[in-house]
Amino acid sequence: MLTPDLDLLCAPDTASALTVVPAPMAPSPELWTLATRLAPAPRRAPESVGAGPARAARPDPAQHWLGTATGIRYPVLAGIPLLLSDYAHDAAGPLGATAGIPRRELDHYSAVSLRLAADVADDPTLAELRALATVAERSGTVLDETWVDAPYDGPAQLRCYEFLRPLVRGGTAVQIGGSGTHALKFLLAGAARAVIVSPVVGELLLADAFARALGLADRLLPVAGTGEGLPLAAGSVDVLYCGGTLHHLDTARAGRQFARVLTAAGRFAAAEPWKVPLLHTAGTRLLGKRGPVDCQPIDAARLGALRGGFAGWVDDRRHGAFTRYPALALGKAGLRLPARTLLRVMLREDELDLPGAALGSSISLTGCQAPSPLTAAAGLPHARATATRAADSTETAGDLPAVSVSGERGQR
Repeated sequence: MLTPDLDLLCAPDTASALTVVPAPMAPSPELWTLATRLAPAPRRAPESVGAGPARAARPDPAQHWLGTATGIRYPVLAGIPLLLSDYAHDAAGPLGATAGIPRRELDHYSAVSLRLAADVADDPTLAELRALATVAERSGTVLDETWVDAPYDGPAQLRCYEFLRPLVRGGTAVQIGGSGTHALKFLLAGAARAVIVSPVVGELLLADAFARALGLADRLLPVAGTGEGLPLAAGSVDVLYCGGTLHHLDTARAGRQFARVLTAAGRFAAAEPWKVPLLHTAGTRLLGKRGPVDCQPIDAARLGALRGGFAGWVDDRRHGAFTRYPALALGKAGLRLPARTLLRVMLREDELDLPGAALGSSISLTGCQAPSPLTAAAGLPHARATATRAADSTETAGDLPAVSVSGERGQR
């Protein structure tokens, strides 16, 4: 973590500014446990965050501590700010608060990520990212079909990428949850800097390992935090993306956080599983869940809560009503279609707009503080209803997202 990164960060519960502060008298046992667990994984090299006050002389697992004006402080471990209630301290020691994240989920995703972070050199994801870097450098083509990595939610991911693409170059991009592949893609597509926010420190170390291998570590900031309490400064984010992670969140609280951190012209997007009544329940009973965690897809109530929390413009589109579940069933049986083939099949399904297609089984969500007339003219249905109230936009027709509609490994 570098000094310039502090302008992006804030305390998770109060959104207060952070500065470098002394260590507490007694760091929490949980912090020592986490430091021990992370020891075998690649570590971010200690980097200066400014002189700051002198640190306590007693042993301390953290490299630095960041604190608010009211005395609440958070550790920086392995170069990662731990901006979670679980690690909040005062001058004496831990506060004993908790972010309430299910331990089973944290342990599962952390174990997977730490195993991968231990040796990324031969990781296929790294090879794919390097290939995209070459494509971006040679052709300038970014965030199109070739950048899609969600095997069963490809059309949703593509639509999100197309919506976000006009604001990526030169901007600040944020990925919520996951191991940072989307944040790294945004950097390869020209973002000035990117942030990966996840409560799973193992995922953040994996993101950093990928970034170092790609030469992007100086522009990627991994931060331990949650989507419901984003530890990011107000108005600091141009692009925000959730790739199969929004359904893990309280969508109303997350929506309020998205609205707070986005710039006035900023955009967010999410590619998520969609809960089709009866069909999802039957499919889960027949095929099982994709991972050993208890999470629920986005449904109408949670979508409504997101809209209410965000209080801006949010468009939704459903995808894969007829192809996603059969593809999942084939995958469970060990018969995986080539990703590009499956994407084209699912895009063709979207184009046909068959009866019943509106049910979907995945969903793409695109949102901004206020829609522009040009965005509405592009055919996004929710935008059309509010176009007359929209302010003039500087977006050009060439920047508009493709709306004919056309994850990340371990996508949740």
